[in-house]
Amino acid sequence: MVVFYACNFKGFFDKVMLKDFAYKITEKGLQDLLTNIKKTTIITTSSTDKKLAKRAIENGLINSICSDIGISNIVWLHCSNTKKRRNKENYLLKK
Repeated sequence: MVVFYACNFKGFFDKVMLKDFAYKITEKGLQDLLTNIKKTTIITTSSTDKKLAKRAIENGLINSICSDIGISNIVWLHCSNTKKRRNKENYLLKK
């Protein structure tokens, strides 16, 4: 299992979401270059409900950013109402 914390997530974007690596700008717009990624799982944890994160994750990250660079077949798991680290770990182990 790979775990990204906020700083790791930003680092991932800084290193992967690069012009001519993740996408290319053409006369017709963006050309996706990461079409070789066959499946992606996004796991988020929060002390709030999934409904609050849905707009940012589904509309922003999954349906916009990931699709623009060629990443598809995405599963999103959200562990909500986690206030203690142990609750998050137990939830993720059950998935």
